[in-house]
Amino acid sequence: MTLAACRRAYFTVETALLTPVILLVIFAVIYSDLHILNRTLCRSAAVEQAVSGKVDDALPLMLAEAPVRRQTETSAARRVAFESATRITISSSLTLPISSSADYRKVQPTSVIRHLRSLRSKGDNAS
Repeated sequence: MTLAACRRAYFTVETALLTPVILLVIFAVIYSDLHILNRTLCRSAAVEQAVSGKVDDALPLMLAEAPVRRQTETSAARRVAFESATRITISSSLTLPISSSADYRKVQPTSVIRHLRSLRSKGDNAS
């Protein structure tokens, strides 16, 4: 075996060992990006629904289970939570749970209205 043939053989072995590692890193980055995207979509939907009070279960999640929506509401606050799981399938099924929630404190405008009425009555009394 010549020296040139040995060099080609080393390159082939190194490539055969590095290619799966490189592919694993690429797919890990793609799946982690999808997981972060799903978590962000759940969080933004929870915030939007906590503030608006709108009920919408349809979230455009990618490679994830259908989200479960939970809402609790009191006279002072509203809490919306979403729970789902991103499915990652490489050789076996692996799921990463997603859980996000948002709280919204309801504004009680009675104190503001009382303050404005008191200012209006003071302005009427001054003229």
